[in-house]
Amino acid sequence: MLEVAEHLLPPGIVADADVNMMPQLVQDYKISSVPALLVVDSEREQQPTIRYDMVSVEELLKEIRRVVI
Repeated sequence: MLEVAEHLLPPGIVADADVNMMPQLVQDYKISSVPALLVVDSEREQQPTIRYDMVSVEELLKEIRRVVI
C-alpha cells in the first residue's frame, strides 16, 4: 500500500530503510514492529508520528499529506 501511495506523491517524499541496519533509530523512536511509517513534519520540531497500521492507501496519503502539503 505504501508503494502505491508513494507513486501518488511528489518525488522524494517517502524514504525507506531496513531497521536491521538502523538499530539506533529503532531504539530512539521505540519502534516496536515493522512495517512502521514514521511521519515527520520538518516545519515543526516534534516527535514523528509512528503508524503501524496500513489500513488503506487513502489513509496513508491523508497521514503523509498532513505534513507535506
